[in-house]
Amino acid sequence: MIPGWRTGSLLSWRCRLANLAAAPLAGWISLDAAELLAEARRRCGLNDFGAAGFREALDVLVRACEQEAKLSYVGRRLVRGELIHRLENRLRIEADFRRHPEIAELALPEPIFITGLSRSGTTYLHRLLARDARMRSLQTWELHRPSPPPETASYQHDPRREARRRELAWFHSSLYSRRGLEQVLAMHDTRHDSPEECWPLLQNTLRVRTFFLFQHVPSYHAWLQASDQLEAYREYRRQLQLLTWRCAGRFLLLKAPAHLTQLDVILRLFPNARFLWPHRDPQQTVRSGARLAVAVRQLRSDHVDPRALGQIVLRDQATRVRTAMDQRASLDASRFHDIDFRALVRDPLACLRGIYSFLGAPIEPAEQALRTEIVRVQRARQARPAAADPGTGLQHAAIERAFREYRARFLALG
Repeated sequence: MIPGWRTGSLLSWRCRLANLAAAPLAGWISLDAAELLAEARRRCGLNDFGAAGFREALDVLVRACEQEAKLSYVGRRLVRGELIHRLENRLRIEADFRRHPEIAELALPEPIFITGLSRSGTTYLHRLLARDARMRSLQTWELHRPSPPPETASYQHDPRREARRRELAWFHSSLYSRRGLEQVLAMHDTRHDSPEECWPLLQNTLRVRTFFLFQHVPSYHAWLQASDQLEAYREYRRQLQLLTWRCAGRFLLLKAPAHLTQLDVILRLFPNARFLWPHRDPQQTVRSGARLAVAVRQLRSDHVDPRALGQIVLRDQATRVRTAMDQRASLDASRFHDIDFRALVRDPLACLRGIYSFLGAPIEPAEQALRTEIVRVQRARQARPAAADPGTGLQHAAIERAFREYRARFLALG
């Protein structure tokens, strides 16, 4: 079978045809770090990228993309565009801080971090809580382009909203087949104006595990795991100051599985942070995470092995949860609130009451909005197609062995 035209691909025929026809041209799409930096400067007319630590991350990442990722023609275009975009964001963010140095002194709203294993109910919980007007959540469009800082008065008609809607519409219609798009949106429905994971802010630091999720870059992943993430989270915090400078709330609602292994770093920089940690059966999170990884990597490479990727996801999730449990053992227990995914699905309002009690905030001002969102999500879930198994070959016993301690601690009851 011709690579890139296999049965089971989630890609559109246009995307697959481009990968086949333009394969000889893929090498002409530059991922040279110096050229990417120059192109970002040219587009912005700016020169200051901020803290110098990003450059090592960029070098490690592009080298891994060149040597390990086996990027397709479309994949190289996506990676190049993504990296230039992240560098442009860095330039614009630094320009904002030069113009308004007072932003660096801004006190953030009370931060709430939703984290846990991928596919464990973090998105459901995040979008429920975002219905509370007291919560400053971050929407897809502003995470994609955090500069200039959004303002409360113009938030609902900021032109970046419509720009991101058009970009996502093109992305979905051009790159995925109809079946593929249904599968991807069933796993994670991203809309331009939905509350979204804050990993794009960490992508601007070029130090975040989502780059490893999107393409096969094991050397970058190993470098990242061995690196101190304090500087990356300092940059992340600055971006939060920018985003809340003129558009704040009582609470700052943040969510990303990437935070799971950085609990200690987060509490160093956000000493008043509180964590909401949903827990779901690893048999579900690992399999669902592997399905998502196969779907997103197919966009960038014609050489995705679902079985090998299933094992990578299994090892990654098991390692991350062990790291989080080890860190949590030495941290203030009062900073954490655990949520059983089964209870969250069975009786979401009861779970939410427990969360609001943990936060020390009354649920009543938001209760009607929360009830409305619960009904909407339940109806949408009934209409959602089941995600197909891409053939990861994950074994029940292997998952149980990897998560034995985690299951005993967090999922023994319920």
